[in-house]
Amino acid sequence: MHMVPKVVAAVRVACSFRSDRRGNVTLVAALAAIPLAVAAGLAIDYGRVSRTRDHLQSVADSAVLAAASARNLSGSAEEKLGRRKQIASNYIDAALASVSDVNISGQPEITASEEAITVQIHATVDASLMNVASLLPTEGAETGAGDGGDEAEEKNGGTRAFDLSIQAKAIWQQSNNYVCLLALNPSVANALSVQ
Repeated sequence: MHMVPKVVAAVRVACSFRSDRRGNVTLVAALAAIPLAVAAGLAIDYGRVSRTRDHLQSVADSAVLAAASARNLSGSAEEKLGRRKQIASNYIDAALASVSDVNISGQPEITASEEAITVQIHATVDASLMNVASLLPTEGAETGAGDGGDEAEEKNGGTRAFDLSIQAKAIWQQSNNYVCLLALNPSVANALSVQ
């Protein structure tokens, strides 16, 4: 007999709990915070990778332009090619010394012919927020992100990283001797310096 009032009270509490809508916003916000944090982490990591790729592409482009525009090279054709490769290598070494957030894989590959020079740079950018969250797959799953599909997310010794492969090529004609002057900001002192 004493059980019936307890059962009735339990049923009333259950019905009251089921119909109570207070606190729903908190629950929905807590559940929505997880994908929002993941999206923010992916956006920040992708921004870092994109910025680094653009910087490395600028370094490679400048290196091939410096090597291709070298004039007054003396010696045999092979010695001239060696000097052009050395110009590109020196430029890359100096420019990469100031780059952060990137691990260069091996040495940049520089190939030169009588009318062209090519530079390839392979690098990795460690994922920061995605490593902390450990949300990327643990196996070396590849995703074609970016414009050329040259980035891959992979597990590399416990650190997830984005692979970058940068290439630049400059072609010139031996018979033409054009001089190109470039000033990026005409209102700044010493924007253009000629020797």
